Amino acid sequence: MHAFPPRARLPLPSSLVLAVALIAPACGETAPTSSTSSAATSAAARSSASASASASSSTSAAVARPPAGSVPAELRAKLDAGASCKWNEEGLMQACAADEPLKSYVESNRSPATLEGCLSAVSDEAPAIRVMAAACLYDYYFGISDLDAKPTAGKVFEVVLPAIERETSPGVRAALGTAIWQRDAASVGKTDAVISTLQKLDPAKDGRAMSFLVASLYHFGMTEEPPKGVLDLAAGYAASPSASLRQDAYALMGYAPTRAEVFCPLLRRAVEQDAEKWTDALSALNGLGKACEKEAEAVHAAILGRLERAADPAHQSADEISSWGELRSYVGSDLRTPAQRDAVAKAADKIAKGTKTSASHKKYATSLADDARGKKAK
Repeated sequence: MHAFPPRARLPLPSSLVLAVALIAPACGETAPTSSTSSAATSAAARSSASASASASSSTSAAVARPPAGSVPAELRAKLDAGASCKWNEEGLMQACAADEPLKSYVESNRSPATLEGCLSAVSDEAPAIRVMAAACLYDYYFGISDLDAKPTAGKVFEVVLPAIERETSPGVRAALGTAIWQRDAASVGKTDAVISTLQKLDPAKDGRAMSFLVASLYHFGMTEEPPKGVLDLAAGYAASPSASLRQDAYALMGYAPTRAEVFCPLLRRAVEQDAEKWTDALSALNGLGKACEKEAEAVHAAILGRLERAADPAHQSADEISSWGELRSYVGSDLRTPAQRDAVAKAADKIAKGTKTSASHKKYATSLADDARGKKAK
């Protein structure tokens, strides 16, 4: 969503940036990605902006429809065209021919009238239109830097955060979250407001929405610690059933060396036990470095165990390495001993030679082994 500079949801390498399993294009399926390109970022968040279970639409918050004059007629038509779109039980859009025309209109009409129209539609009485409004706002800010967004982004927080709080459908709530996904809350003085909204949500059912909100509070490569208020909540987020919220929790921890005593054991446990996001936890551990020294042996043992399982000819798809970049960063750290690097290299060799290993994973495993042995990439 940010073009100058990108604000990745995690301190992720290229192999997992946005493999937050953010969702595939609004007219497609859920799928992980491996690119920070504008197209991948737009498709991922726009499809999450298509969240709203049709079964729950009758119980969604009913707010008076905005006056017709507050939304430009052409934009109103583009929004209304999404009223018949269908969603699955997780709130992901199954098919919606109205999505692309809305995107094209907003990108061609970035005007105050369009922004006001998008904001007005956030309070529409129809859940589907509230979802379309979120996509409208996402499209409005797509490719715009924090600096360029600053004059107007504050109002988006002021409109969207209360809408998230009053929303009764978790799917629509998640969609609304995409409207401020990765917008820099601190740059417009909305950090405390975001934290306040987070405290009112339930990680057990609102994890996806919360992950979008958290993403406005930190960015890849930040040199300061995330806000104290959200760090106070991070340990709880790490136990969320929502993979996306756990991912953000691990990222937050990776930027908080002053909380190492509490966070490092949680990250180590995630490397050991989190089947979906263990590489994200490893990325955070890599970022904290020496601050997590007490967990080093256990983390190393967990990594070897995962590599051994991936090398097993009888392994399941869940045992495959989802992201190799964090492992390469791990062996490249000055904190690794020669014995640890050698052990990783040997385990990676087994994967590279595995009869069930795909060609791409054989390549990644070979590169990891070469890195561990200090060989320069050809």
